[in-house]
Amino acid sequence: MATIPVGRLTRSQIVLLATRKAGNTQLGANSATEGADAQTILNQLLYDLATQYNWPFLNVSATLTLTSATFSLPSDFLKAANDYSLQIFTIDQQAQQFFILEVDRATFDAASFASQAGPVAGIPRIWTADRSAGTGSLFPDPTGHVMSAVLRYQQAPVDIDVTTAGDATVPWFPWSMVLVQGLYAYILEFEADGRADMERAKFDKMLEGVRQAAQPLRAQESVIPLDPMVFKTPFRGD
Repeated sequence: MATIPVGRLTRSQIVLLATRKAGNTQLGANSATEGADAQTILNQLLYDLATQYNWPFLNVSATLTLTSATFSLPSDFLKAANDYSLQIFTIDQQAQQFFILEVDRATFDAASFASQAGPVAGIPRIWTADRSAGTGSLFPDPTGHVMSAVLRYQQAPVDIDVTTAGDATVPWFPWSMVLVQGLYAYILEFEADGRADMERAKFDKMLEGVRQAAQPLRAQESVIPLDPMVFKTPFRGD
């Protein structure tokens, strides 16, 4: 059975290598009660990598039971995997097989206002994510029905504990030496070191290489999706 690749270095090893390279190991001198700058910077680096790029190994799924116009998004929800991420399997214990399409909030609101009575049977056709509330909204309102569903999404990994309790943790990002180089570049920028630009360029080159390796041919979409900021998913229920 194929497994997700994991890194080879722990957080403490990554921090030690980067701070030694930068010539200032005190930046990584954390304790049992507080973290140091290097641990904080590494968490920020991991957050940037998770939120700014698509990584197949961060794609997960969650089972849901939908009974009303809103549902709770998973606590680690970052964004839906694609337009067809919300799939229905049963309605009132009867087998079904269809997708509820994700749309932007403006399209969702327009559909709600345009159809005061709601389509027949109240079976949802579209949904949108309210990230400020941590919920998803469905239209039409399925109240009165019980639907089982699965939501496929990209997760946002939690930060590693900056104290020594997190030292043995292996970060979710499997290319450890890229993290060493990235942390090293961040430290140089933090200290206004003249080597920062050159080392940042090295990090960017390493990152581009692993991004290509992380996207196997059959894991890529065959058609490049349109920019959702320009081209919106059409709503055909008007």
